[in-house]
Amino acid sequence: MKSQEDLLRHKVVKAVRDYVGKVKEEVVQEQRTEQDYPVKINQAVEHLVAHLREIPVGSINIPVKRKVLEGILRSGAWNPEELGRKRYKTGSNYSYKFFLPNDQHFGEQPKTQIAYVRLLFRLERKLRASLGPPEERIGSIPEGIPKSFETEVRSSYRRLIGRSRGAAFVRIPELRREVSVRKEVFDREILRMRDRGEVILSKHDHAASLPAQELQDCIEIGPGEHYYYLRLRENL
Repeated sequence: MKSQEDLLRHKVVKAVRDYVGKVKEEVVQEQRTEQDYPVKINQAVEHLVAHLREIPVGSINIPVKRKVLEGILRSGAWNPEELGRKRYKTGSNYSYKFFLPNDQHFGEQPKTQIAYVRLLFRLERKLRASLGPPEERIGSIPEGIPKSFETEVRSSYRRLIGRSRGAAFVRIPELRREVSVRKEVFDREILRMRDRGEVILSKHDHAASLPAQELQDCIEIGPGEHYYYLRLRENL
């Protein structure tokens, strides 16, 4: 059974993850600059202090305190599948930046290489444009998408995992064949699940070596880059 401290930590991390996702979406929509993502720890703490007075944990409400929030976000024990975190040096001290669990590539390069980050966002915007307008990706389920999509993905994932010998990931081309929706719908909805932290996607290191049909059945995220593996986060 989780302690009150663990529950508080989970609530804080989830609140920060929601905020980080909102910031990224605003950058993609060009309502913010690329320098706002990944999100600095001070920015995340300021947001929580300004927008959350209390955090419900079990049957009680715990007041939001800056020192407690910073302590949780700087803690040594960290699960990158909950929220990505990058440590960087500022003078003689260290600070942190946060990004969505499946956006590790946004945290790999120093923030001084802003051209690299801008390139990544250009690729992301290009992908979003190919998948349809924002109103079809945010909010209610777009027309033509079965409400059972996530249920079908989860059941297909478990069925494929059951056929394997202890594998944690399934191949996206194989999962696509199990889920009967159009390619553009499948890609869009899987990326939505990724952005909500419900699945973990991994790229193929040598996508060019794949057979043509296998490559076509991947999810393209940029020139020469394709998501090939998917893992379901069963703890949600």
